[in-house]
Amino acid sequence: MLNRTRSDRPLVDVRFVDETMEFVARMTRVRAVAFYTVDPEAQQCKFRRLDVPEAFHREYKAGMCRYDPYEYHRVDGTTDRAALLSRTISTTATPEDQHYIRFLKAHGYEDVVETVFRSDARLLGGISLLLPRGVNCAEVAAVVDAMQPYIEYNLRGFTGRSKAEHRDHLSKAYTLSPRELDVVELVMSGQTNSGIAEALHISLATVKSHVLKIFEKVGVPNRASLISLISEHEVH
Repeated sequence: MLNRTRSDRPLVDVRFVDETMEFVARMTRVRAVAFYTVDPEAQQCKFRRLDVPEAFHREYKAGMCRYDPYEYHRVDGTTDRAALLSRTISTTATPEDQHYIRFLKAHGYEDVVETVFRSDARLLGGISLLLPRGVNCAEVAAVVDAMQPYIEYNLRGFTGRSKAEHRDHLSKAYTLSPRELDVVELVMSGQTNSGIAEALHISLATVKSHVLKIFEKVGVPNRASLISLISEHEVH
């Protein structure tokens, strides 16, 4: 069940946020997930939560956020796509870090995986996964690391330049046709070749041909490289 409050109304499409949290929870098998988006004008972030207890969230916002190493003011220098709290503070734990760890354990959580999303240098938001005892933390971090580019790319669509402007930018940069741009968008959303064929009502062979032509035009060897390169394009 989603925990929602009126004051926590998110800055981006609610359905996107909810579906993303459900997707992350399903892929990682971690149910306690928080998605936040940053409002640069108000200098604050808005939360939406999936199975994060109200008591935990209330205490976090009442003051424990000041001790969170991943609080949004502190993650500007973070370069990892998926950071694990226990690794982040393993050799440099401060009294404040220890205080935050005690807070987590008091609520039944042993660790946190954090991923953040940016458009160029601008912080757009992030996702926190609260890990209970018995979870393979490294495995969860690896799954989140693989998902981060997809989520970031799609989040940028709500916070940056319009879809039409982004298509025009990619078309000019790589001479991609309208159909090739359709394929790129579906690849970026995580679709397989079969899923792309179904979405565009074309054959699987045609999809494969489009994908290979896109790789050639963009200058990448595979899907992962394509996603990484397209994600780097500024969309605001």
